[in-house]
Amino acid sequence: MPGRSGVDLCPLRRSTRYIEPQLLLDRVVLHNALFPEAGLEIIGMGMDLDEGRDPCVLSLIVRQRFLRGTAPTDAEILQYMVSRGYVPDGKRPGKFYTPNRRIVVDDVHDENVIKLPSGLLVCFDNDIRFNTKEVSKVGPVDKLEKQRGA
Repeated sequence: MPGRSGVDLCPLRRSTRYIEPQLLLDRVVLHNALFPEAGLEIIGMGMDLDEGRDPCVLSLIVRQRFLRGTAPTDAEILQYMVSRGYVPDGKRPGKFYTPNRRIVVDDVHDENVIKLPSGLLVCFDNDIRFNTKEVSKVGPVDKLEKQRGA
């Protein structure tokens, strides 16, 4: 995203894989708790039609501080996440899991993690969720569509 260091950006958080708005809100709360250096502030909500399908998809409009830096290496990302207590999934690169906290942090790669000039790594656009049956391998929307025969 274009921007200057210190300027707020307003990306969307879409609920494409979530039916319940609470699960989308959980994602923002988890992000802020685990990665406060790139905190999200909810400034609005909206509904989008997901490619014309029903039901509508909830979107959160969030504000996040723009940070300038460089892309970290895969090894730096792995070391950073392990140092924070996460265990690599082992099946998918960029997916980490902490069994005792029952939290999954996914989509952790060099386009969603930035290395600041100080050397600090910052995660800013990851898929963070509680590891529950309702949001496991296949999201509830996908399960609902399979039941309908879509």
